[in-house]
Amino acid sequence: MPSWRKKPPNRQYLNKRYTPAQQQALYDAALAATRRLYCDVLGLWRSCKSKACRRHRRCCGEPKACLRRVYSGLPKHQRDALRAQVIAGGPRRIPPATHTEWNVRRYPVSSVG
Repeated sequence: MPSWRKKPPNRQYLNKRYTPAQQQALYDAALAATRRLYCDVLGLWRSCKSKACRRHRRCCGEPKACLRRVYSGLPKHQRDALRAQVIAGGPRRIPPATHTEWNVRRYPVSSVG
């Protein structure tokens, strides 16, 4: 049996791999990717004014304003189905790039949009 030694508490950064600035950058990137995924699932590129969005058949611009415009009009059952589709990766079944993105996909739409 190994004997446990007393280790000094190292509670400065709970995630030892990233600094707080790097963690915030990862979170912002995951939030942007999740917003684009919501726009792709809703098909907002069809009614977008940007030619790039219609040409590439996905959101290429700033998805935050589009989500705010559309989300308030959705009924509860459609919101639940939308969230399930985003967790699954949208129409293209895109896997999350990082664990942070995996977590952000599970947040409610109101906190993402």
